[in-house]
Amino acid sequence: MCTKTQTVLVVDGCLKDRKNYRRYLLANKQQTYKILEVDTGEEGLLFCRQGFPGAILLDYFLPDMDGLKFLN
Repeated sequence: MCTKTQTVLVVDGCLKDRKNYRRYLLANKQQTYKILEVDTGEEGLLFCRQGFPGAILLDYFLPDMDGLKFLN
């Protein structure tokens, strides 16, 4: 079975949470992921401007902004 690699952007200020997301995604053997990780909203917005990821895992409480501001 041929699967397309999905790009997932993880925006979370907590390293432990980012590691948990990565571990969970990589445990899925039916799908492959390119996982991008950042710890601030501003860094996440830079990645989004470069090319929209397939999915974003976004923490509401970021060090530099809240999740709603990121989405706007």
